Amino acid sequence: MLDEARINEIADQINCGFMCYIHRKTHDIIFIPAWDDYSSFEPDAWVKDRRKVDKDFDQYYLIEPPQSFESFKIMERFAESVDNIDLKNSLIQALSKRKPFSHFKEVIDFSGDYRKRWFKFKYDSLVEMIKDQLNALTSSPITNDE
Repeated sequence: MLDEARINEIADQINCGFMCYIHRKTHDIIFIPAWDDYSSFEPDAWVKDRRKVDKDFDQYYLIEPPQSFESFKIMERFAESVDNIDLKNSLIQALSKRKPFSHFKEVIDFSGDYRKRWFKFKYDSLVEMIKDQLNALTSSPITNDE
């Protein structure tokens, strides 16, 4: 259905807070901000795309940004994978506090090369989530060959 480049494009947009609509037959992709989460977007800029999707909603697959609990799980998996025990403990502690997202960000922003590793880990996790969603929606496996 979609090649790696298009899946990566979806991951990029999802990471920026957009919902992705994929036309079931043409595989055209439309990105529209997830309004609930990103009220700073100017809605008028997407009226035409929104109308196009609304008109034939049942003709599109919807890929949404991860929900909070899914993002939290990604952060947990990353924290568990860190080989620096002090950083690992700091990340785990940050995730156990009130407002775990901001505490995690604060720790990771001052972690040197681990910050880059975090962004790659998060991106790779998004790509896998997208592939899983597409596989579930289309019942035809997405492979690296497509």
